[in-house]
Amino acid sequence: MYPEIAAAIILNRVEIEKRALRDVAMEFFEEHSSLDYLKPIVRVLTLNTLRNYMFIDYLLEITGYRGGYRGMKKWLLRIITYELISGKKPKLSRINKIIDKLSLSSSFVNDIKSLDPESIRRKLVKVNRIDIAYSMPKWIVSLLRKARIPNLEKFLESLLRDPVTWIRASTHRINVDALSKLLSNEGFSVKKDNVLPDCLKVLKGDRGKLAKVKLYELGYYVIQDKASILVGHIVKPEDKVVLDLTCGAGLKTTHFAQLGAKKVIAQDILYNKLVDASNLASRLGLDNKILFIVADSSVFIVHRDVKDVDIFVIDPPCSGIGRMALQPELKIHLTPNDIKRYTRLQYRLLESVIKRARRGAKILYSTCTVTIEENEDLVKFFEKEGFVEILDQKPFIGSKSFYDPRIQRLYPHLHGTQGFTITYMEAI
Repeated sequence: MYPEIAAAIILNRVEIEKRALRDVAMEFFEEHSSLDYLKPIVRVLTLNTLRNYMFIDYLLEITGYRGGYRGMKKWLLRIITYELISGKKPKLSRINKIIDKLSLSSSFVNDIKSLDPESIRRKLVKVNRIDIAYSMPKWIVSLLRKARIPNLEKFLESLLRDPVTWIRASTHRINVDALSKLLSNEGFSVKKDNVLPDCLKVLKGDRGKLAKVKLYELGYYVIQDKASILVGHIVKPEDKVVLDLTCGAGLKTTHFAQLGAKKVIAQDILYNKLVDASNLASRLGLDNKILFIVADSSVFIVHRDVKDVDIFVIDPPCSGIGRMALQPELKIHLTPNDIKRYTRLQYRLLESVIKRARRGAKILYSTCTVTIEENEDLVKFFEKEGFVEILDQKPFIGSKSFYDPRIQRLYPHLHGTQGFTITYMEAI
């Protein structure tokens, strides 16, 4: 099977079934284990075709090739177009066979290769069509403009390429310098962050292999974005009781334990997420510090001694726009109604905490998105109503929110992180 066909099958399933690209790709290769050798190229084709799908469609439209294709054939056409404009040398023998399969003109390759994609992209930007230029639905662009993101075009451009990879050193097991040397022996080059002492930027090495080397299995590090690592250093959990209401896979949860929390209570509505988090805690040797509880935190906080909690952490389900470089399927899945649905859930989670937190307890609210509807609008409502006070944050390594300088925002084009928003509050 050609990698282009495998990629088209995967992308067609992603669109029809409204599922995550990563999950569908894993399922495909489990079903076709003999095709494992295609994984690297299929990853490149699926990610980059999704990242650029609107721009690719525009190129096909101006060359007269867009119409009439549906389903898998539509994705196959987009994929070979991406290959021809990517600047890399595609396998023309393979592409020509696909062209025959799609009954395209024999001049297709020359027609597409004659285009100057970057010049076309610049012209689209000049006429205020950045939605097409950077393959971002117009309604999302409107939300991003409203959020006053510095240099929006650069932000959108950053979502078209692989993000920076960061790891968190397990400093309770190994010091950062020793870990750096061991990773170097495995073919990775890393650099210590200037502010966050347990954060390392991966400069060189195959991201896909980071979770396969022995050092990872031994729990010497986890793969975690710098913005997410920052949360632990803002709340400073040493000798504190922390309640993580949406612990997910447990990255922040285990970080709180690593940083010396007296106790960490981790809630999540999804049992399988808690299993993942528990397994991570065991691998890191931190499971004795963490209590895992299955619960819907928007309705009920299970922990009995809630008045003993010093720090509440909420990282709720969100639109994930800040993660679109790794989850480009969000471009074709998200709808305006999803933003409303997420906002309602986020409101309930915040309300659930605010009703129960003792006066003086700290509340950290963070999302991997950059819309004000899911961030500033919510937290400032609760502050206006007199339930919380928004606090200054330390460390503050991101950008100040246009709407409140106490709220910290991080962006891939400015800070090398995923798009992320952090608000730190105190219950009053």
